Amino acid sequence: MVGEEEIEMNARPAASAEGLAWADGEGAHGASAKRMPYTTMEFRAEIARVKRKRRVVATLCALAVVLVALVVAIVLVFRVPQSLREVTTSDMDPALSKGQVVMTQRVETPSSGDVVVYRGESGEERFGRVLAVSGEWANISSDGSVVISEVSLEGSESSEVVKAGQRIVVSRQVPNASCFVVTDKAVGSDDLIAALDNPVSYRSIVGRVAYRIWPPFA
Repeated sequence: MVGEEEIEMNARPAASAEGLAWADGEGAHGASAKRMPYTTMEFRAEIARVKRKRRVVATLCALAVVLVALVVAIVLVFRVPQSLREVTTSDMDPALSKGQVVMTQRVETPSSGDVVVYRGESGEERFGRVLAVSGEWANISSDGSVVISEVSLEGSESSEVVKAGQRIVVSRQVPNASCFVVTDKAVGSDDLIAALDNPVSYRSIVGRVAYRIWPPFA
């Protein structure tokens, strides 16, 4: 018959062995007792590596955007006829100042608001802004303001068209394949009516002002 003292002595080595197993990170719960995958220094090094990788990726993305923009610019330069011109008058102040150098692009059909270069009756090049295009009506009120419409507004006194107390005194329709071009200083002056009486054909337009080249921050 085995006594209680002998049972206790036989149980001690097992307990002692289990304790050694836990100390070595093994045993029934060895998986949860294993050491962490990184030490503090290794963890910091991993974070630094990830940050460097992100910076490299961000730099490559920025370079890709710049490269795409450069390719698009080159395509536009070679596919769309362009040329450089110097502004020789102050008629377009403040949009364009005398002495500035601009790049123009050839356009088949201008749009209202475009600043264009066109040839006058004597062949000289002029700068102006497209006021209205083929088929539209340019209506001048008694205070010198301009209303662009699809129909003539001559004689109209509607508050939706002109200011209170004013009325449309001149109404001109743009001929086919032509446009009304005025200088910014002509709006509100007698030169405006003269411009409406002298439409510019699309064939006379040299190009649309696309960019101001010099001075660069004008």
